[in-house]
Amino acid sequence: LYEELLIDGKSKKTEHPLIFKADEKKIKSAKLNSILKDLEKNANLANVKKALDNLHELVPEWKINKR
Repeated sequence: LYEELLIDGKSKKTEHPLIFKADEKKIKSAKLNSILKDLEKNANLANVKKALDNLHELVPEWKINKR
C-alpha cells in the first residue's frame, strides 16, 4: 500500500522507516472563513478575476492556467 498526501513534496522521517510526515502551511480559521466568504460573493457575482485571486490566496503555490 502506498499513499502520498504532500502538497510541497517535502517530508521528514519518523521512527518508522516507511512512514514520513510533512509540516504543511496552516491558515487561521478566521482568515479562512473571510476568504471563503469573499470567494462565495465573487462566485455569485461571476467575478472570475477576484474569485481566482481568492483561490490563489488560499493556495499561493497554485499557478493559474491562463488560456
